[in-house]
Amino acid sequence: MGGHKFILLLVFCSFLIQLVCLEPAQKCDPTSCTIQTNCRCSDASSPFTTALDDWPQFITLTFDDHFTEQMLDDVYLPLLIHQVNPDKRPVSATFFIPHDNTNYQAVNEIYNFGFEIGVNSITKNPSPAYWKSASEETLIEEFKGQKHILSHFANIPINEIQGVRTPQFTLAGDNSMKAYREANFTYDNSWLSSTPLFPYTLDYKSTQTCSSGSVCPSEAFPGFWVLPVNTIKGMDGKECTYLSKCGIQDRASLISNWLTTEVDKLRSTTKAPLTLNIDSAFFTGFKNTYLGLTNFLKNMRTRLDVFFVSHSQLVPYMSNPRNKTSYKSDYFTDSTLCYHNLCNLKKGEETRNMDCCADCPDVYPWLGNPDGNKTVN
Repeated sequence: MGGHKFILLLVFCSFLIQLVCLEPAQKCDPTSCTIQTNCRCSDASSPFTTALDDWPQFITLTFDDHFTEQMLDDVYLPLLIHQVNPDKRPVSATFFIPHDNTNYQAVNEIYNFGFEIGVNSITKNPSPAYWKSASEETLIEEFKGQKHILSHFANIPINEIQGVRTPQFTLAGDNSMKAYREANFTYDNSWLSSTPLFPYTLDYKSTQTCSSGSVCPSEAFPGFWVLPVNTIKGMDGKECTYLSKCGIQDRASLISNWLTTEVDKLRSTTKAPLTLNIDSAFFTGFKNTYLGLTNFLKNMRTRLDVFFVSHSQLVPYMSNPRNKTSYKSDYFTDSTLCYHNLCNLKKGEETRNMDCCADCPDVYPWLGNPDGNKTVN
């Protein structure tokens, strides 16, 4: 009987621990949630302490398509590598990389140019329902697995891969955050907001509106940052996330003027960081978009408070805000070698080509098998 009682006691204690772990996050107390403790409440308040004009306006250009050599050579490099910020340092951007059909040699190259690499899952499943209802285990395979794939096959130090974005901007509530924590990410960039917000942590309950289609977290995840995706008004006047969904008109001047107006509105009101989500459809589905985006970047060079930075630069900035004259963009200058291999790999009945910076695996890396070192049934 004593043994049975002991087992029952263990089960009961385990249940109590789960109850504690699943306790909802509490309302944020700004007196205890401070930058000094790596904590920031989720509200519309600004970290700025003087007039708005004194502070930088941050913009992050983000891309989350599968990464190809053609896009690298035709779009990303010519668009970005000759651009500089007001401090004369090169601009940066963030690439959230999915696995399927990605060229990891090309990923290594863009990383070596100083751009941030983040994670956008292995499968990039196009169904929002898949991401909304995904289990913690599935999401760990998707995100931790892709972090490993990027590090191994693109030869990127794993501690440099800090950010994650869920496809379709569709969160699975606490399951998403638990998977992120298991994969040791620093921040998420999947949570849409129609109200301009500054980055914050999930030490306490988020006040950010949960966008339609997502399940938002309710537990506390101390020290984990949310970088809200502040939406913009499209050329058709409707809210949008990806530029390709913003009612694009096929004239370069209209495109550049529209983006310039959106940034100037933010500069004159809150200066909350702006994420511009640029997918390949923006370039392939419309005329003059590349020229329009290039002209927009030229327009921004006349605004001495506008800095194009990676998302990973925003988190340390929030811990130590500096005005526009003292701020220096933290351009990344390390590089890693890539000994190129073109691998012919099996994925089920299919054959896939994969360019990478490592020895060829046995099979195409996938969920539950990020090394590709065994056949998956």
